[in-house]
This record gives sequence, structure tokens and C-alpha cells, in this order.
Amino acid sequence: TSVNERQAYPWFAMLELHGEVKCGATLIAPDILLTAAHCDYDPHNSLPSLFFGVVNAFSRDVLYDTEQQRLPIIQRIQHPLYDVHNFMEYDVAVLKLARPVYDISPIAINIQKNIPKNQEVVTVMGLGDTSTKQPGRQYPDTLQHVELVPKPNSQCDSFYRQHNVRIRDETMLCLGNSDDGNGSEKVRNVYDDDDDVVNKRNDQNIIIQR
Repeated sequence: TSVNERQAYPWFAMLELHGEVKCGATLIAPDILLTAAHCDYDPHNSLPSLFFGVVNAFSRDVLYDTEQQRLPIIQRIQHPLYDVHNFMEYDVAVLKLARPVYDISPIAINIQKNIPKNQEVVTVMGLGDTSTKQPGRQYPDTLQHVELVPKPNSQCDSFYRQHNVRIRDETMLCLGNSDDGNGSEKVRNVYDDDDDVVNKRNDQNIIIQR
């Protein structure tokens, strides 16, 4: 569903390349974004030209939404174990902005393996594909969010195995909606380019997975 309040997720960011939104990201320090390694992947960690991080991201209108902060990206470091041929494992990178963002508080990073707990609600937000049918993609104009609960990784693994993708317990998180009343569940692996997975602890948001 659409996010009604603009300041609900101010640390959510977008990556813009040549005026086009490419991926989502998260502000984890005043000048550092966390994102997926497969976004504009380069084996040498080199930066493309006209590459920007858009903080306080709310709409795809990166040029005319004046409340969004658009900053050049000056450094990119991806996880050393990331393999573009097996892009769902270790799919994480950090990006350094040209200058710090001081008027937005970065989100805390989860360091506890037992979070989220079984059936504990987490929030997924982003500007990624919202279509449920293939082929065809549908991208929203403004930020979306949904509440999901953790599922056994075996459920996502059985779904993605048909696409020759394995879901690893140590590096991946399987989420889905709660039971629909008929004993069936819609299960998905939350790894869209634009998704942040967030849990609330002691009135503080923490990012669980990018």
C-alpha cells in the first residue's frame, strides 16, 4: 500500500543513474548508503558517471521533488564474497556520498541473529515491482510498504529452486503474509532491488535486510 506520511521512512533512499531510478538504498550513517551489490554491478567497484543517492526518497520524480536530497556517490564497495553469477548470496554493497546528511537520522543496523522472531511483524518498503503476474512489471510513482512475517527459509527455497536459485539460511530471509484462512500462504523472498526490511525495537527502527 502507499505510504501516506512523507516522513515515515526518511532514511529510505534511491539510487539514480542518468536520471533513472535504479535501486533502493538505506542511510546507515550520515554519508553511507547500504544497497544491493547487483545494482550497477562492476567487478572492479568502479563508479558509473552521473550516479546519485537520493535520500528521503518518496517519489520517482528525482529531479523535481525538492524535499528529496540528491547527492553524488563517490565510492562503492561491494561484499567480497558477492558473485554476480549467484547474485542472491552476499548481495550487499555500501556507497559513500559526496557529503554527509545531518538533518536525517540514519537507521540502526540489526546485529542480533534472533531478530526477527517467528511471526514477528516486519515492514517492507520500496519503489519496486508491485505486479503479481508475469510477464510485465508495474512500478509505483511513490513509496509503498507492506507488513509481513518471517517464514521458514525452506518455503522460499522450494519456490525458487525451480529457477535454479537456492535460499541460504545464513545469508537470506524468507518473508510472507500470514495465513489467509484457507491454509494457504503466499511466500516470497524479499530481495527486490527497491526493498528495505525493517523491524521496530524499543520505539527504534532497525534494518534487518537490504
